[in-house]
Amino acid sequence: MIHLTSDYSALDREMNRIAAMPTRKMKAYLDTVLDATFAEAQALVHIDTGSLKDSGKKSSDTDPTKWTGTMRWGGPSAGVNNPVDYAIYELRRGGPHDWLVNVHLLDNLYATAILIGLRG
Repeated sequence: MIHLTSDYSALDREMNRIAAMPTRKMKAYLDTVLDATFAEAQALVHIDTGSLKDSGKKSSDTDPTKWTGTMRWGGPSAGVNNPVDYAIYELRRGGPHDWLVNVHLLDNLYATAILIGLRG
């Protein structure tokens, strides 16, 4: 007779650790990448009055299972056009008016932040 046993306790610990993501450390890494992404976008906002650029905001949030980073333009602004109600139209003009044109270039940094966070 052959009797096999397995100890899955290490696997269980690892699964529990991953299930507890995102940690504060991972959130900090992701927030740093969001800051860079927002800075890249803000640098490309077309400026006539400064209202559109001033309306740019970023935020992040976590819940027990995810991190969400948000960037938005439009709404309240300290500029002469307050509130900014034309952000989507300006963005859709494309070319030099598309301030999001380069943000995809930072995608790999989000993946790196997640991998660093997973390493603990």
